[in-house]
Amino acid sequence: MAKKAKYGLLAVIGNDEGPEARLWIYGENVYDLHGTVFKVGPYLIMGIEGSTDGLGDSGGYLEGDVKLRLEFVQSMLKQDERLIIVSHAPPRGVLDRALRYSEEAIGSLALRDFIEEEKRVFLVICGHVHNCGGRYDRLNNAVIVNVSSHDDPYSRANVALIVVEPDGNVDVKIDKLPSLIECLLKRGIRKDELVEKARLSEKEAIYFIEAAKKYSPEIYEHLEDLARIKFRYGLPWNIIFEFYKRGIRRAEDINENVIQDVLPEARGLDRAHLRRARAKFMREMKKGAVGLLTPFPLRESEKVIIYDTEYNYERGVLYGFLDPSTGKVKQFWFDEVEDVIEYLRDKKEYVFVHYGGHDKRILQEELHHDAPTFNLLYFVQTSLVAPIDSASLENVHDVLCGHISDKWWETYFYDMGGLTKLVLCNEILNNPDNLKLRKKLAEANKADIIALHRVMTKMKELPVIEGVFVRSHR
Repeated sequence: MAKKAKYGLLAVIGNDEGPEARLWIYGENVYDLHGTVFKVGPYLIMGIEGSTDGLGDSGGYLEGDVKLRLEFVQSMLKQDERLIIVSHAPPRGVLDRALRYSEEAIGSLALRDFIEEEKRVFLVICGHVHNCGGRYDRLNNAVIVNVSSHDDPYSRANVALIVVEPDGNVDVKIDKLPSLIECLLKRGIRKDELVEKARLSEKEAIYFIEAAKKYSPEIYEHLEDLARIKFRYGLPWNIIFEFYKRGIRRAEDINENVIQDVLPEARGLDRAHLRRARAKFMREMKKGAVGLLTPFPLRESEKVIIYDTEYNYERGVLYGFLDPSTGKVKQFWFDEVEDVIEYLRDKKEYVFVHYGGHDKRILQEELHHDAPTFNLLYFVQTSLVAPIDSASLENVHDVLCGHISDKWWETYFYDMGGLTKLVLCNEILNNPDNLKLRKKLAEANKADIIALHRVMTKMKELPVIEGVFVRSHR
């Protein structure tokens, strides 16, 4: 590329590489813009590597770092010169809405402030936010071009041809390069290449080969949108191709009839994934509604125990139980397993309600209690229609039961994430006599059990949403 360029090749590293990645930007006529400023006629070109959002090895730049660099280059800029900025991160609020970890703006505030104040900035080329790639916008006098691409093998790559006219106008044309899978399939259908280069499983590779035989070349136009459906609803590729067979090209095309048409053909985990996707789809369609897609399966006459375990990757550390008939919480530590087994001895007829995780396995394998279990998390994922952002216990509790503004709840429920409890478990196993650590974990476990009971009680009262039909399994 550098040999074909009149003035050379200019680049900055992203946020996922460490500073050593600057060594990749080398060669004749190749310039690392973060370490130099490049001048072509009346244009000064500068670069800003990494990002300020804390993500990745080079994501730890401070806004003050960006501000100082911009002001330094500004001091070099003559009055009749214009500035081009090549920044990995976009300016805050412009083509910077990320979706991968959470929906939020992750651009640089310092870069935005500078563009708004400095009229000589007329072009910003950026990336970082894949969701906004292949688009351009304006901020003050500057054209902002985000040329990032999704880093999956299904999506086509964005490229931009940016022409600066003699009068200073900027013309932008966005084009696409074929996706990795498109290139592999067009070159010849080989399962091993799809597995090795696109990192598909062998089953996925077979699904793609079959789909290419049936639907190419038009499927390549839709592959990126199909991938968005897959990631949005957590569906496997064989279900996605079943949707495609029924005319689904984008997420906006999905409807209840198509889901119900595919559901009877799904088996095992595919069926579970599809039921979760259906519930999420209904939550999106019936915004603000609160109800169930299927009746709550536990009868009022059934005796239940609310059950939650705190554990590390190897073993249970704290076992907590709530019997709704008494309202009492019983807790046992890892060194009281015999006491737990004795407590469970007369509870063979109870249904043990838990919220996902390894609770069922621990109950059966560690505590040797073979009683019926009910995974309330799975029921939430597959049946609850409510304005929830996620199926976390905290989120579901607050939507159904209301947020509790109380110091105890804030400390031991809302501020006590899974990673914090995992760390506590390991610390307690290493320091079993530390009563302060034990109390902290015990209170967090108690809060989860009470919240789980409140959620279950509320869900029993929810109506089944009208107009939703359920087709029996063929």
